[in-house]
Parts: sequence; C-alpha cells; structure tokens
Amino acid sequence: MKKALCVVVALAMACWFLPSAYSQNLLNRPESIEYDFHSDLYFVSNWGDGNIIQIDNSGQQSIYHSGFTRLAGLHKFGNMLYVAANLEPYIGVYGLRVGDGQIVAEIPIPGSGLVNDITSDTSGNLYATDFYNGKIYKIRMSDYAASIFVDTGLGYPNGIVFDIRHNRLLTACQNDVGRPIKAVSLEDSSVSVLVYTYLSGVDGLAFDNEHRLYFSSWQTNCVYRYDSAYVEPPELVSDAGYSGPADIFINRLQNMLCVPDFYNDRIEFVQLLPSAVDDNIIPSRSFLARNYPNPFNAQTLIQYFLPMQSMVSIDILDILGRKIETIDAGIKPAGKHQVLWSADDLSSGIYFYKIQAGDYGETKKMLLIK
Repeated sequence: MKKALCVVVALAMACWFLPSAYSQNLLNRPESIEYDFHSDLYFVSNWGDGNIIQIDNSGQQSIYHSGFTRLAGLHKFGNMLYVAANLEPYIGVYGLRVGDGQIVAEIPIPGSGLVNDITSDTSGNLYATDFYNGKIYKIRMSDYAASIFVDTGLGYPNGIVFDIRHNRLLTACQNDVGRPIKAVSLEDSSVSVLVYTYLSGVDGLAFDNEHRLYFSSWQTNCVYRYDSAYVEPPELVSDAGYSGPADIFINRLQNMLCVPDFYNDRIEFVQLLPSAVDDNIIPSRSFLARNYPNPFNAQTLIQYFLPMQSMVSIDILDILGRKIETIDAGIKPAGKHQVLWSADDLSSGIYFYKIQAGDYGETKKMLLIK
C-alpha cells in the first residue's frame, strides 16, 4: 500500500496562538488539552513541569493545579478531570474536581511503562494506554478499580479515543508496521487495523461532530483527518509550524481544533469550517462563544447558547466601550443561536461584543483587519 498523499484543503479559517502578548506563558512541554464549557476554560497538562494550566476566553493563563511531576494525557468526564502522571511519587491516573482542582481519585497503575492517553466509554469506564508496555488499562469509575483490558497486538499505543458509533476504542500504534490506527472492540477486546497512516509519531486522536477522525504526526509536524468511512487518503488540516503536535482535542461546541505544540510551548486553536458544529447542545448555563473567524475582515459570526428561554441583547462596542449598535435582541428559546455582524463601514481595530441574557452578561474581544 502506497503512502497516502495529503492534500491541503480549506479547513481552517482562523487561528489563535497562545500565549497572548499580555499574558505570561506557563506552558512547559504541553502534552494534552481539554475543555470545560460550563466554565469556558481550557485545561492543559505540562509534561515539562507537571503543572496543569487553565486558559480563559481571553487567552490568560494561570496554574490550575501544581504538585505533579510529569503529565501526559488529560480527559474530562462530567465534573472530573483525569490526568495521566508518570514520575514518582505520582504514577497512574488521578482524578481532579473541575471546580476546585482537588485530587479526589488516585488510581495506581502498577508496573506501567508510560501511562499516556485517556478516554472513556458510555458505560462508566476509563481507558488508558501504556505506551512502553503496549497495553490498555480499563478503569471502572464507580470504584476506580483498574485492570488490563488489552496486553497484546499493540505496538507503542499513544493517543486513544472512544468511537461511539462502533462501540470500540481507536489507538495510534507508533511501533507497528505501517504505523496503523488500530480498533479495539469493547465487547471482546479484540484488536484489528482500522487504517495504516504510514506516518511516524502519530500522537493524538479526536473526532469532530461529523465523526471524522483527526490525528497529529510528529514526523511531518502536521494534523490530518480521515473521512468517516476511512476510504480516502487523509487530508492535511493544519501545518502551522508545529514542533511535536501532541494530544489534539476538538471542542465540538465551538468546532475548534486545539493543538498542543510540544516543543514550541504553545497551544494553537484552529477554527474549523462551521459545517460540523453541533446544533443540538442545550447547555446548563448561558454561554457566549468566541466569534468566528477572529481576526476577521468585514464579517464575523457570533454564537451564544441558552439553557432556557431568555430576553437577549447583543451589542457591539468600540475600544472605549461605547455602543456602536445592537445586532440581536428579543426573547430567544433555549439552545444555540448565532448572528452575523457586518463591519463594512468601520475601520480596522479592536471591538467588543457583549451579551445580556437575563442575569447573565459577558463581553469578549474581536479584531477587525481590513
């Protein structure tokens, strides 16, 4: 089988680079990233210093949890953030409460070589790859009992993701011939090849809302994706000067590809085409999403989410906080909403968009470039 040629397509519309110019860079070999839409915060695990960093919607970084020594994969499930730790005295999977960052679960993995990435199924189980020993561990979340789920047929399993459509796990096997992404049945733990990537250093795996599979590669320092049928060669999604793109994540609420850039100590946020945005999300609280694209030229899309019917107004403000116009107002039902703002008559610069929905209010920044 010949190595697939990757074709650049117009997938990414705009990018955000972190840290921002006004914030301290706390990223130290960032390995994995997760998102909590309730708080609108991203969480990043540092391999370099063992800290977990949180990033708010303005790009400001702060330490969410310190004390670990070397961290790999992150996985958020419910109100818990699970992290894979790999240096004494912390070896295994640890669960932290999202709200306060306190460790409330300690799950040792005896004899593990490198606890790498984590995912979960819909039956209350976590799964963690053991990179050096070629295993997958299963962790029952009800009592945090850990057991070996797969111990053969995997060569250096790295990234792992749950494939809900087929009730299976997918994991990238870096040391097998053809550098395959393998499928593991949750019914009998059997292992089979899903697709050969023929790329070294395949790391993170993630699905978008159309169930297309994305993966990163350290060989080419790029991110690719397969169509949901895995019949076409992988398409190149992003090649923005990475050096070690690690455990990628897709924020399905905002259709944002998040790429930990390991050796450059940064996170890149790549806005994907809006066709794959999940329109059926009813959040537990009101939420103002980042506008798309940003920076923008003339037009940008502003999205917000409501947990219940609310009276809403969306205002545009200038750099001094003066209202330019109201672009959306009225009683809106629960769910996702969006409004397109045209700035044809305005000059380049920083603007703000402000939402008021009942008792909820929030303001975010955007950049107009002409």
